[in-house]
Amino acid sequence: TGNFVLSSNTKIVASSSLIKNDIDWFNDYLNTYYGFRLQIVEKIPSGGNYIQFQIPDWEADYKENYHLDIDEKHISILAEGNGAGNFYALQTLIQLLPTIKSSQLSIP
Repeated sequence: TGNFVLSSNTKIVASSSLIKNDIDWFNDYLNTYYGFRLQIVEKIPSGGNYIQFQIPDWEADYKENYHLDIDEKHISILAEGNGAGNFYALQTLIQLLPTIKSSQLSIP
């Protein structure tokens, strides 16, 4: 399959305020190193690619665990809402970003 291309047109889908700080941190990182921020929406967009944060409807008390799934149309992050899993997933995502500044970032 192809790579996910992160750009200023990519949306962040998040319906919980529990992860707002993590998303703000990620947007600050993108702005600092790549010169753009991502718009936050509550519903999956009908077109374009997106990063979706999902909080399971169960709590297993594994607050640092996360599941990161990447394909060419979306990135899915599944982690408990009140733990460090979302932050750790975003750190992993950052490790996959190219180190050269660009307006379109290809993620394998």
